[in-house]
Amino acid sequence: MSIEKRDTVILSAHVDPALRDYARLEAKAAGVTFSAFVERAVQRAVAEASTARALRAAEMREEKQ
Repeated sequence: MSIEKRDTVILSAHVDPALRDYARLEAKAAGVTFSAFVERAVQRAVAEASTARALRAAEMREEKQ
């Protein structure tokens, strides 16, 4: 049996139709596919959450000193 390595997965989310339509318009305006636009948005959201968590952890360490 051959196992194929996949570089991408399908991400499913329930979003407001107006948000979806706005994202499609912005993707078109940016000249990228809808999938690429959403991928970038998810990457930014994850990076922001990670940064915020790291800053909170640093503040907590600083308070303990």
